[in-house]
Amino acid sequence: MSFASISASLHKIGNPSYVPQLKRYFKHGSDSYTSPTEVFLGIKLPQLRTLADSYLRSSTTDLVALSGVLSEVIAEEVHEFKLFGVLALDLLYKHPQKYLPDSSAEDTRAWAHELYMDCLEFYTNWDIIDSSCIRLVGEHLATVEREALEACKTTHSLDVHLPAWFRDLIHSRQFWHVRVAIVSQLGVVSEPELVPVACDILKMILIIVNEKEEFLIGERVFRDKTLLYKPIGWVLRDIRKRNSAQHSNFMSTNLELIGKSGKFKRLLY
Repeated sequence: MSFASISASLHKIGNPSYVPQLKRYFKHGSDSYTSPTEVFLGIKLPQLRTLADSYLRSSTTDLVALSGVLSEVIAEEVHEFKLFGVLALDLLYKHPQKYLPDSSAEDTRAWAHELYMDCLEFYTNWDIIDSSCIRLVGEHLATVEREALEACKTTHSLDVHLPAWFRDLIHSRQFWHVRVAIVSQLGVVSEPELVPVACDILKMILIIVNEKEEFLIGERVFRDKTLLYKPIGWVLRDIRKRNSAQHSNFMSTNLELIGKSGKFKRLLY
């Protein structure tokens, strides 16, 4: 399946009457996190996931060709094109042998992760990130980069042992890059022994988010940090479900840091 056929399929299932609802939901506008230039076709996520599955089952096993098509799709300005692309990568990471039986699972996952990271600049909204980064970043971090995380756990020296590509996400001025770093921790805390490392990572992110007055979305300055504090709260609540003692320790030892989040403090509980 080519870029042209994917484009035709997406436009075919688009529902123009659903577009105004999506624009309201994503707060489409010049002062919002959603750029006024972002285009919507009016397609729901389950439809996109079904179409991505169909595409992968009928596509070439040539990773080079697949990279070219998915990169082109993700780079499009249309919201659902980007979402389709990352959902396809997420499916490939989750079921590598189902879609690419002639390639090893390890190679397919490494390729999917690399392509996902190469396309970071094109992720323009939270749903694109949240539907894909838990596996493509978080699970990758917890497995492929396991040795580095174990070193972080032992030494608490994140700036020394965290992989450079992940440190770059945490320290990025780009708003959505930081959200990728945060939401991906849901993939790390799914490994119980890595919960302490995730807590250290959250602490580092919280310090940075508290200190920065503004971020960038593309070239636009953006100052509302709600969509960063909110997923930090999600990860903390997931930690509480998995390891209540670790959660209690984090909250009690970081009271001052949490307090510095100001009006966003409520999102962390």
